[in-house]
Amino acid sequence: MRIGVNCFLLRAHIGGLKQYFLTLFNELLQHDAENEYVFFWFAHNEEELNRLETERWKVNAILLRDQSEIAEYRHRMDLYFCPFGALYPRPLPLPTVVMLADITGGLLSRFLYGRRPLYSRPALPEFDSDGRSSRDTL
Repeated sequence: MRIGVNCFLLRAHIGGLKQYFLTLFNELLQHDAENEYVFFWFAHNEEELNRLETERWKVNAILLRDQSEIAEYRHRMDLYFCPFGALYPRPLPLPTVVMLADITGGLLSRFLYGRRPLYSRPALPEFDSDGRSSRDTL
């Protein structure tokens, strides 16, 4: 399978998402011989991509000036992966995976753990079964 990877949002300052990306692709590029990876990269993230432990990312890599250019290469992918939570360009007529980071800690904690953790406050109001906002009852 040929997997296209949108690297546009990869930057030095993005912290945890950068670590996720580097860890994921260090493993995949070193151990996954069945799939090909097409990295859509940009001049502003070459330094971060060079932090990967293997040069394999460069094999099918395509240097672009703008994210919209990715659509021109849709024929070179079986699957499109957006590892930084932003789907672009859209629509793209092929199976697509978008990684959504950090949604369970605040927004879904009550449903997953039965209570809100002490260290987190949800960004959006939560609603009980009667439709009342949890902020209304505080």
